[in-house]
Amino acid sequence: MLLRRLGSCRAWSTLAITNPLAPFLAAQGTVVADGGFGGAALGPQARQHRLLGAQMLFTRDGHVQIERVHREFLEAGADVISTASYKASFEFFEQAGAFASLPGGAITKTAHKLRYSRDCLRTSVELAKQARDAFWTEGPTARRAGRLRPLVAASVGPA
Repeated sequence: MLLRRLGSCRAWSTLAITNPLAPFLAAQGTVVADGGFGGAALGPQARQHRLLGAQMLFTRDGHVQIERVHREFLEAGADVISTASYKASFEFFEQAGAFASLPGGAITKTAHKLRYSRDCLRTSVELAKQARDAFWTEGPTARRAGRLRPLVAASVGPA
């Protein structure tokens, strides 16, 4: 349960929060989550890059790699895949100097940098959903037998 304040008054109400992992726990007793996305996607070079794999959101080739890694985690049995967004934020892109060296050219205006950052976050979610949906609807139905439809979780790094 979660408490929430009702407007500006001092009244509080409770909201029922549904645990998205509950069906997995009820059905199988465990939840298998992916892990080490950056390392799986790029190997050792991902750990050396300041954005830990989020730089793959900048190119179409990177998008293909991201979807491939999501698919590999799903095929290995992951119930939850996380977005490629651990270090995808305006602050991290700014610190890494990413706006100055984008494939389409530098972004200099703050408003455009903020928009680009939001677009990267949206893209990370869409890529994970596309990989999950393709995994779930394409290929042999036997691999889905007894499985619940996998979830997509946002990967959020430190501020």
